[in-house]
Order: sequence, then structure tokens, then C-alpha cells
Amino acid sequence: MGFLENMRSASHRMRNLIQDLLLFSQINKEKLEFAEVDLNEIAQEASQDLEIAIEEKQAVINLPVFPVITGDKSMLRQLFENIISNAIKYSRPLHKPVVDITCKEENGFLEIAFKDNGIGFDEQYVPQMFMLFQRLHGRAAFEGTGLGLAICRKIVEMHAGSIWANGREGEGATFFVSLPLNTPGN
Repeated sequence: MGFLENMRSASHRMRNLIQDLLLFSQINKEKLEFAEVDLNEIAQEASQDLEIAIEEKQAVINLPVFPVITGDKSMLRQLFENIISNAIKYSRPLHKPVVDITCKEENGFLEIAFKDNGIGFDEQYVPQMFMLFQRLHGRAAFEGTGLGLAICRKIVEMHAGSIWANGREGEGATFFVSLPLNTPGN
């Protein structure tokens, strides 16, 4: 029975890896469809897509009032989903995950902060966090393919923005995304 369970688990991980690789490979400049995007809708849709995980962990997602920016709607939705999903996934045992999302406009950019009360991380690992297949925690501790933040980085860069993070082990993390209000060329 253990052998079959291991095979099922391995096939599940392989399916997730293939799906994430396909998503990563499909993100390219030619397919971007820039238009006005209401980030309030994006945040709500991402939260709805994560409804099961939110309910399972009794997570609280605090959303601000977002502005409308120029961007690719589906990619921005993926960005929000990946960051919020990580905040829920990397929560501390016996603590309800709380994700406080804030935003501010400055010099033509919108800076969005996704602050959580999760397990945090050692800041020496920030550079590798946004690279393909990089994981700070073993597969046994947390599921995942190591592609989520690399996908986020690629989406943000294609929107002429930037992404970075800070955190402390045991105290949570904050992921920052800076996006132009009006993407250059639009």
C-alpha cells in the first residue's frame, strides 16, 4: 500500500510541475493583452480561486481599495494568486494565516505589499527565491514546484515593474510588487 501511495504522490507532484512549467513557458511578451485592469476585481477573483485553502486554514485576507492600472488581466490575477497562496501555504502551525495587502501610488507606480504572519524566511535567501526551481523548504514540509515566485517575477518584469521581499524567520514575510500605473507603450 505504501508503494502505491508513493507512486500516486509522485504523479501528483509531476502533474503540478508540468502545469507550472507550461504556465511559465506561456508567459511571453507577444501574448500580453494590455488594457485597463481593476485590481479590486483581480484580488476578489484570486481570493475566490483560493477559497478552499482560505477556509481550510481559516485565513483572513485584508484587501485595500485598489486603483485601475494598465496590465494583462490574466497575468495579474496569476500574480495575486501565487503570492496569496504562498502566504497561506507558509503559515505557522496553530496560527490563522492573516494576509494584509496594502497599496500606495508613488511617481507613476503602484506599490503593493502582501504582508503575512507566516513562517517567514532568512533574508539571505531572497535572491534565489525568485529563481526557477528554488525552494527554501523541503517537499516534505510544504508542497510546491519551486516555480511560483519565478512566475511572479516574470509577470512583474513583463509589466515593467519589480518584485522583492523581506521577512524574518518565525515572524512572517512581506512581498512587494511595484507596477507602473500605465505600462510603457500603452
